[in-house]
Amino acid sequence: MKYEHKEKYKIDFSSVDFNLRLGIINACYITQNMVTEFFSKYSFDNSVICNRNNAVLVVLKHKLHFNRLPNFNEEIEALSYTTKKSSYLFEMETGFTHNDEELFYCKSEICPVDINTRIVKKLEDIGYPADMDTAPCRYKENAKRNTIQFSELDFVYEEKMRPTEIDYSGHVNNVSYIKFLINSMPVSFYRSVMVTDIEISYIHEAFEDEVVRIYKKEINDNQIAFLIKRGDNEITRALMTYKR
Repeated sequence: MKYEHKEKYKIDFSSVDFNLRLGIINACYITQNMVTEFFSKYSFDNSVICNRNNAVLVVLKHKLHFNRLPNFNEEIEALSYTTKKSSYLFEMETGFTHNDEELFYCKSEICPVDINTRIVKKLEDIGYPADMDTAPCRYKENAKRNTIQFSELDFVYEEKMRPTEIDYSGHVNNVSYIKFLINSMPVSFYRSVMVTDIEISYIHEAFEDEVVRIYKKEINDNQIAFLIKRGDNEITRALMTYKR
């Protein structure tokens, strides 16, 4: 492909969890870094378009699929590329492999918005390459917003948005929401299951000092639905699938 980004990583100790495998949150951070480096490589990352086009890129949806999380000291290869594009948004896939074994990958739906109005901008208005090529995605399903009804009986805990949750765009980093979901279950849960998929829709933004409430509901024997709210406003909805 003409437009792609490749990297190699060695799983270090600060990235692994209690099982000595790459933690889900750190897997998300590596994915985020890969996508950002792709943007930077072709001069439309947020640090560029913020000043040049008064815009930032925001993620609308993530679809994460895990075949296996790599182990401590394992070396992996990463590849990011575009799978779909329109006038206002594009989709990317970032995949990670070890010796040709597909480990995990993430589909991201992304669009640029005006910093002041938060109105979606055209890709051509932020310097998105006009000749950006696309390649087929390995995971065909798109992330869907779950429509599960939640009540206060499903409330788990709340979090105040501290400075460490805020990213360059001025709002809570997308990975933080996944962290809140992961933290709603104990370590014993993750010792007994393997998370295979996380589908997350980002509905609204949250900002410093705001308090969000995390809700969860088991919907069958291998899926949990999540909702994150700020007051009456929905911030994020997600669905986690796992196997024992």
